[in-house]
Amino acid sequence: MKIRKARKEDLDQIIALYVTYLKNQRKFSKWLGNSKKKIDAKELTFSIERLISKKGLLFLVAERENKIQGFISAEILSTKESRTDKKVVEIVDIYSHIKRRGIGKLLLKEVEKWAKINNVNYILWELMTENKNAEEFCIKNSFKDFKTKMLKKV
Repeated sequence: MKIRKARKEDLDQIIALYVTYLKNQRKFSKWLGNSKKKIDAKELTFSIERLISKKGLLFLVAERENKIQGFISAEILSTKESRTDKKVVEIVDIYSHIKRRGIGKLLLKEVEKWAKINNVNYILWELMTENKNAEEFCIKNSFKDFKTKMLKKV
């Protein structure tokens, strides 16, 4: 398994994975809207192109035999929670269509290296409370409960 930075040539494969990722995310929360709503491919393509080329954002893919198996994107941000103005690396998205094969862990390890290079000591990841697989992944990889966010529709 090779972990590397995403390139524009990867766009078609990343989009295919992203569509599956978004469908999975929708099933976890009523807040994400109607799961039958079609995903706008043009808008998704534009968004992913922006992510791949955005300065200060790391977008990595896991590749095996020229096929992308998963991705992670992460960004360095100043924390809103800290009075000391510390920085964190926030995971924007992480996904692997092959479960329990260590792909997510490999991607996370590369983000950890990137954080250390940039003198950042914490990684933050917000996930849907119903996403038990993501929660289990966090616990296995030494994430700790940090904050609870509540949401109310008005």
